[in-house]
Amino acid sequence: AEDRFGFAQSSGLQERLAYSGAYFRTTTGAIWLVALVGAAVAALRREWRQLTVFLLALATALQFSAYATFFERNISHVVPVFAIFAALS
Repeated sequence: AEDRFGFAQSSGLQERLAYSGAYFRTTTGAIWLVALVGAAVAALRREWRQLTVFLLALATALQFSAYATFFERNISHVVPVFAIFAALS
């Protein structure tokens, strides 16, 4: 559905998160999946500071992904953090 200006109306949270997930999958490939493995490695090694950095980057990405308006510039700064954790795995 569109509003009176022809723009799509705000979608639900699930749809916004799916759109952001598709954005990350398209722009970074499987880096974010491999980054999850890197975070698991950090957790198994009990490297809590590194794991905290990952969780903060993940929380930032989820927070900005939940907004009704998607701006790539808001979440592009977490991609290097995910790449670093992908290298840990």
